This record gives sequence, C-alpha cells and structure tokens, in this order.
Amino acid sequence: MICASCAYTSAAPGNMCVALAVVYTAGTDSLFYSSAEWTLHDATGAQYGESFAGYGCLSDPSAILSLGTVNPGLWIVGSMVFEVPASTKHLYADWNPSMSLTGQSETWRLW
Repeated sequence: MICASCAYTSAAPGNMCVALAVVYTAGTDSLFYSSAEWTLHDATGAQYGESFAGYGCLSDPSAILSLGTVNPGLWIVGSMVFEVPASTKHLYADWNPSMSLTGQSETWRLW
C-alpha cells in the first residue's frame, strides 16, 4: 500500500508512506520474526528503515509486525510502514534474517 497523504500520519513534506505486509510461516521448527529484519532501498542505493510516524496508513494498526516466535506449523502476518521520498522511482524490500534462518538475505522489487 502506498499513500502520499494518509490520515493520522506525519510523513515529512515531500515524502510518502509505504506499507509492507509480510507472512512468516514456520515449518517443523519454530521461526523467529522481527520487523528489524526489513529495510527498503531505492535505485540509488539509499536505504529506509521502518517509520513509526506512518502507521495511520494501515487499515488495521493492530497488524503491526513486532518480534516474536512462530510455533511449528503456524504462520503470522504483519505489516510495517516506511517513509520514502515521494519522487522515488524504484523501490526494493530487503529481508536480512537474524536468527530466523541461515542468514540468507532476499530482495524483492516493489516497483
């Protein structure tokens, strides 16, 4: 979800909020999750961390991803909000697991 002007947000002028929803699914072992494992970056390499100012963009603020452990065979969905310049042309989500897997990082192009 992307919004340049959402109710109850305080993105700085010229910035927009980007909400990212993720799913963690545990197999036969428990799985650690944390919003700190996620960042965004743009085509210039500038990185953006989670912004708590933009959580008004979420239709369900109780869905904010924090940290914890998913028990074997279960899953959890959570959302994070990032504040990026409104002029951003290409944006990527980076997942850098800490304790959840073998440390393998992944990147997805958002737009």
